[in-house]
Amino acid sequence: MNCRSARSALYEAADLGPRADGGLATDARLELDAHLVGCADCRTLERALAQVEAALARWPAPPVDHLDLDEQVARVRAALEHAADAQPAVRAPRRPLQLARWVPWLAAAAGILAAWALFGRGPTRVSDGAPTAPPLVEGGPGGGAVEPEPRPAPGRADTHAEPDALPERDAPVELASTPDATSAPTPLTEAELARQAAAREQLARELKSVWSQHGTSGDEQLAAALTQATRELEREGWPVARLCETLLDGADPELARAALRWLGLHGDRTALPALERALAVAALRAEAVAALVDLGAPAAERIVQACTDGELEPLFVARLAAAQDAASAQVLERLARRALRPHATRETELERGERLAQAGRLLDALGRAGPRGAESLVRLADERLLTGAELAEELHAAQGSRALLARLIGERPRGASASVLIPAVERVRPDGALAWLTRQLQGERELREAALAALVRWNEAESLAAVLAAEGAGRASRDASIAALESALADAPAAVATLVAERSRARDRAALQVLVETLPLRAHGPATPALIELAACELVLRAERRECLLLAGEVGLPEHAEALAALYPGLPHGERELRAACLAALHRLGGSAALRQLFARNAAGAERALERLCALLEAPGARENPTSTLLRVAQELESSGLRVAP
Repeated sequence: MNCRSARSALYEAADLGPRADGGLATDARLELDAHLVGCADCRTLERALAQVEAALARWPAPPVDHLDLDEQVARVRAALEHAADAQPAVRAPRRPLQLARWVPWLAAAAGILAAWALFGRGPTRVSDGAPTAPPLVEGGPGGGAVEPEPRPAPGRADTHAEPDALPERDAPVELASTPDATSAPTPLTEAELARQAAAREQLARELKSVWSQHGTSGDEQLAAALTQATRELEREGWPVARLCETLLDGADPELARAALRWLGLHGDRTALPALERALAVAALRAEAVAALVDLGAPAAERIVQACTDGELEPLFVARLAAAQDAASAQVLERLARRALRPHATRETELERGERLAQAGRLLDALGRAGPRGAESLVRLADERLLTGAELAEELHAAQGSRALLARLIGERPRGASASVLIPAVERVRPDGALAWLTRQLQGERELREAALAALVRWNEAESLAAVLAAEGAGRASRDASIAALESALADAPAAVATLVAERSRARDRAALQVLVETLPLRAHGPATPALIELAACELVLRAERRECLLLAGEVGLPEHAEALAALYPGLPHGERELRAACLAALHRLGGSAALRQLFARNAAGAERALERLCALLEAPGARENPTSTLLRVAQELESSGLRVAP
């Protein structure tokens, strides 16, 4: 991000830009933070805009009856000029920020926004201090006019009160008056004070009722109940947020907790001072933490600052992880980034251990923070704050990580992103992972080696085929193919048998030749199904097929006899030695009973031929002299006419 983009982002973050809609997105905020670290000019602009926001927030809104936009623009302009004069001198920037040309536009926009906000308010007062008269409607007794029941006159007090004490419960909420720097606010009438007191009591009853019924319920149920409880007061125009602040210092902690949760769900940044003060009250701390997290992006900076407190950090981290939204994940990411980077050039072993322990807790919280947290983990790894192995470990248990990785590899990241993602892709195994790893075999050497290592450990037929294809293309060595086969034979032997069958159907002579050269040398029990599949492949030489059958008889298990019995009928009648080797392997695994079951449907006269065949295979020295034994068995098969009936 350059300075020009950073200035635009600062105006957007302050809700003063041309697309002011509530602040920056997560990614833009992170890029802006990184730019501000190294740019003093943009940090100066950030401080100036903060003063603009503070000036606009402190400026009281005029009543609709006496709204004068020209006057409001002039007053805001004067406030901005006063703030600029009060700002301490700073070093002259290398490039002019040209903030002055924005001041008229900011002033006009502020005046228009203030006017828009006023039209959305409830009943207001005229300049002489008397409440507006309610209109008359038709339909009263006797057909005359009836004065409707008067609506309460909600007020708006200064929401930026000094944070030295919570608002008093019985303090009146002052209504806005015409801004005049030399005159005090117009006092409320007794009738208005009475209506405010009634509204406050109604709010207290509603919140107390909700908390007693749903205080221990889930957050969604509590939020829905709080919203419903205050809907009537909001329709009448009462400043519910300001009234809730006046309930925080009462003697009823349950009422204060309910008010805090409402402020978190429906308040804005003006509620931050009250929420911060509630953090200092032990009985309200948990709800204050929840309210600040619920408030979202406006409270992000305050949460980051509060997490420097060792007592508050665990509360905030647990709540942020449970929220599973973008704003909470962004805060956790910022905290994790701060913990992963050394705080000083020289830190002691104790300081380093404490920092890394904190980083571990924050990474675990990001893993529990849903898809947004998984995205943050990937960004931290992309910044080299996490290794690929550490990212894989965190994403393995992270919610939504499979969908996130499937999306990322679908976008075909290159360079550092791909190298960081390979261990995570291997561990999480999202959809499309094998195809993506196979594509990485065409990349640079470091990327190719990492992808090949992942494929070697994948232990599936498709991954084994990719490794064999890479060897054929010169991008992998024979050692890699052997390692892949040994790993699969140890953990997933069925995948090797599936590979042989698939390569046979695909008539992949190169892959079959690699398998013929490697599998017999590593023949053991789990390799038996793959050896039988090789023996069934017509593309393999006859002598190699016979060797695979004999090895299957030597290293196989009794349960493999069924596969040999199924293979025998498909062998050509002219392949006498191959058929003899299959019968020898079957007899070795299943004994005479397996042969009798194979030839069970032969004619009664074939019983003697079957007995002679079993005698040949059971004769002393038959196993020590397999070649001569196979010749005798082949001759017996040709002379006896034994057949396997369909």
